[in-house]
Formats: sequence, C-alpha cells, structure tokens
Amino acid sequence: MQTRRIVTLTLAFFLLIIRVSVAQTDGSYKMPPKEIADMLLAKPTPNVSIDEKAQ
Repeated sequence: MQTRRIVTLTLAFFLLIIRVSVAQTDGSYKMPPKEIADMLLAKPTPNVSIDEKAQ
C-alpha cells in the first residue's frame, strides 16, 4: 500500500512538472492590448511642488 502511494505521488509530481514546463514554452514577447499600451505611453501629468513658504 505504501509503495503504491509513493508511485502515485511520484507520477503526479512528474506530470505536474511536465505540465508547468509545457506552459512556459511560449516565451516570446507579446504586446499588451492597445488601451494598456496607450496608458503606459501617455504623457505624464503636471507636477505640483510647494516650497518651504507654502507658495
């Protein structure tokens, strides 16, 4: 019974490793959706700074 459990767990472990490695095979760069890219490339908003005199 113990041997069968070890074999089952070992098989499950190796299947999990194979599954994870297959999921990582497509490592090419993918562009984000246009809305996200536009948001990241937008001009920054104006900054506000206050000096020590609060002016």
